Amino acid sequence: MSPPPAWEKWNKLEPHRLARYINPRAIAAWFAEAPAAPDRLSHVGGADRFELVAGLYRYMLAFDLRYDRTAIDFGDHRPGTQTVRTAEEVRADGGSCLDLSLVFAGICQHAGLRPIIVVLRDHMLVAVALATGVDDAAPRNGIVPGEEELLREGLQADRLKGKPVLLDRAIRETGQDGRYVLVECTGLSRTDRAQGPPGPLDFPDAVRLGYDQLVRGQLHHLVDPVYFHLRPDKAMHPYPIGLPGERAADAARAAEAVLGVHGTGRLTEMLKTLGLARPGRFTAAKLQRLQGIVAASGHEMAPRVADALADLLDTLRTTEFLTGSMASALHSDALRRAWREPGQPPAARPADLHTLTEYLEHIALHHHGERLGMHRWLASFVVRLATESEVSLDTAAARRWARDTGLVVDLNDMIRTVGEERRNARARLLISLHGAVADDWPPQVVGWWLLDGQPSDPRYEPNPSNDRAGLEHAIGRLVEWADELAGDEGIDLKRVDIAVPTGLLMLWRPEESDATGRLIRLYDVTTRWSGRLSRNSTRLARKRWRTIRAGTFDKSVAWLEKRSTTNLGKLTGELRDGPQYQGGVGLAFHPRRQEPLLGTVLDHAPVLLWPDRGAVVDTIKAELHECWPDVPGALVEAYRDRIPGPARPLAGLRAVWDDEEWLRFCRRYAGE
Repeated sequence: MSPPPAWEKWNKLEPHRLARYINPRAIAAWFAEAPAAPDRLSHVGGADRFELVAGLYRYMLAFDLRYDRTAIDFGDHRPGTQTVRTAEEVRADGGSCLDLSLVFAGICQHAGLRPIIVVLRDHMLVAVALATGVDDAAPRNGIVPGEEELLREGLQADRLKGKPVLLDRAIRETGQDGRYVLVECTGLSRTDRAQGPPGPLDFPDAVRLGYDQLVRGQLHHLVDPVYFHLRPDKAMHPYPIGLPGERAADAARAAEAVLGVHGTGRLTEMLKTLGLARPGRFTAAKLQRLQGIVAASGHEMAPRVADALADLLDTLRTTEFLTGSMASALHSDALRRAWREPGQPPAARPADLHTLTEYLEHIALHHHGERLGMHRWLASFVVRLATESEVSLDTAAARRWARDTGLVVDLNDMIRTVGEERRNARARLLISLHGAVADDWPPQVVGWWLLDGQPSDPRYEPNPSNDRAGLEHAIGRLVEWADELAGDEGIDLKRVDIAVPTGLLMLWRPEESDATGRLIRLYDVTTRWSGRLSRNSTRLARKRWRTIRAGTFDKSVAWLEKRSTTNLGKLTGELRDGPQYQGGVGLAFHPRRQEPLLGTVLDHAPVLLWPDRGAVVDTIKAELHECWPDVPGALVEAYRDRIPGPARPLAGLRAVWDDEEWLRFCRRYAGE
């Protein structure tokens, strides 16, 4: 006996995913007939919700379930997983407090009741709502008015208040009034429990013990499965479970993925060219049948349609894998960051990409390089989602998905690539020229080697000639030093940040430092403002940086025309108080010999952009808008591409980019 393919161990750090193990229809099917009266689940009823809970509990006692007393710790916040038994396994072999609680919750939910999973540090039980049922939650996508103190978005609203609120609303003895009844679900089983009488408990004893367990226990989570099952995004809908007398694959069919609007529209158009009609919803099974029909058609367009079918079939398999095994990784920010096509320049993310289906179908319909390009992009997307959420891909489900989609090699390659990126990202060399006076070249430069965000002691390199060449030789020596330290850690140094004083921003491009070849060829060079090191506070810059990261390009950067910058006193007030200047600032002109202007803007904005002389600002803005989520990395690529040429418009944009890493370092440097 084995669980269905999508069934995974429960991660203790994901309480919401408990809802996925509660499949009311399947659980009710496995416990539909009892060996004693009432002998059918459908015959159980009650005059009110309390009597219905009692009737369901007494019905489940007839199954004489066994109890697994394996020690469980639901409160340990170290990464860890817990095996969850299916309803079939619980009926055959019994289960732990976790398994029995989930099964009883499914029985209650199937009857129209609202069970709440109560997760204590080392125990689990069920609270059943007596004032509301599934029908009350359905019109509001699972939200029930009046429960705001207890539940928010399906989970415990306040960890400090959850326990006293629930105890206040729960009944302690049968016959009392209350909004919840707490049920000790191990009472359904044959066991010698630590507290209470041995063997199965009758319902009044199970209620008393459930209340006492909450009084004594440390409450960690409350989970409302009805809320998650009613969510329109379906991310937490129940895992498919095989029903009695039916294969698990048949049970999963009702929950299998279907093509969305974009995939359905494109494929329907292609089928028309072959004289084929759309076969209703496009499921994986239907796409596989269409592959045979298309191959036999002999139409000149058949190879192109066959490729599209194969790509879209892979998206359906990927949807089922991700929603079944990595649901916790599927949120808007993660999808956006994982979306970029490998090996291609930064591009604008289409505005109509919101759901997982839309992202995957975009990959299938817009990839480069035929099937190979599709496989690389799909593998990159999945690996980056998993890496960001720290979800392991060393699972049976991941291996099965890679085999079914033909992505085994691509997946392994991408895991290696992303792993190297993450290892290399641990290291950074930070160089500052903050000793420079006005627009003079500094007599020395200082560098810090950062590993996992922790800086080394400063290392100073002299510039005895006090000129650009001497400066760049000093930078070269610091880079060699950091390269050796990185090698000792078994990683490659990729990131070099150079903090430049205002007076040199117009005279010198840090990425073109040329002591041993242009720095940008081998390193990702980002320009910082060294003036930030001498500021007493970075509070304003940090606040405005959060605005930049949270907003779109249009909301993140306010552009200044030259006529708006002639009065620096007036501009200072606008930068400080103006609602339009709450993020970064772009200059729509080249600020030649206007270092005071640059200093004024940088005093208030963590990001400053300006064009090179002769650059077309509108063209730069258009490309910047497309790749904004990838800045400053997109700028690094544009600068690097400019060396062999031809230069992209973005290569004509200069930037000071003081992000959270630099601001954090400045705070530490200043002792803020």
